[in-house]
Amino acid sequence: MAVAVLLSASILAPAEASAAARPGATNTGVPAGTALKKHSGDLTINTPGKVISGLDVYGNVTVNAKNVTIKNTRIRGTAAKVQRDLLRASGSNTAGLIVSDVTIKPDTPTVYQRIGIRLAGPSQTVQRVNVSGTVDGIRISSSGITVANSYLHDFKHYSWDPEHSGGSHDDAIQIEGGSSLNIVGNSISGGKNAAIQAAQNLSALSKMQVKSNYINGGICAVNIAKKSRPYMTGMVVSGNRFGRTLVYPKCPMIYVPTHSDLRPTSNVWDDTGKAIPLP
Repeated sequence: MAVAVLLSASILAPAEASAAARPGATNTGVPAGTALKKHSGDLTINTPGKVISGLDVYGNVTVNAKNVTIKNTRIRGTAAKVQRDLLRASGSNTAGLIVSDVTIKPDTPTVYQRIGIRLAGPSQTVQRVNVSGTVDGIRISSSGITVANSYLHDFKHYSWDPEHSGGSHDDAIQIEGGSSLNIVGNSISGGKNAAIQAAQNLSALSKMQVKSNYINGGICAVNIAKKSRPYMTGMVVSGNRFGRTLVYPKCPMIYVPTHSDLRPTSNVWDDTGKAIPLP
């Protein structure tokens, strides 16, 4: 599964997926030594072009405006008793969002802390973020989305879940539809269901690019499902390195070749450098 879209010039070129260069605790999230100012309670951003920097948010963040930038900030959420996203940007009025060097981890993880970052508006960019401790790390349901050079890891599984009767379907990245999606240069792991789950749950999926990532964990690490929607085009999965912490050890990727134009290339096991098996 993948996308065909160019990264904007403001985004760093993706790191190689090798262990030495891949995103991790030391090169994502709030940079070491950054002074943060405490913000108690939820933060709602309604001003177009607003720049949020240097905050330690003891609450959740909601974006309701265009061209907002959030950087050098930690988001902790709350002890949620209803379903919440730690950072939510939904709708066309949130176009142009940039999230850089942000740490997202709930202080009090619960099944209601659903999503670290919900990207549901057009032309949104996430780079060098460190996300953990929620059910899903990032959930995508719009177009023109880039997730680059980020560390997504250690997500939570619950035996009871309000969305799934059989327990939570925790994914590092869940894609529910959209076009022109770039998942590039990340370290993606820690989901019990999948590292990357891409299914046309809400809308058609096309032009998805998954390149130069380290990908590990899940039943199968990458799962691409057409469901009842159209044949998927512009799908690319290339140059990724896969770990072996899988429920099905021989299933780094699952997809149906006749459901899309996806023809994965140059994807290897991280420990041996040998090509992964494909359906």
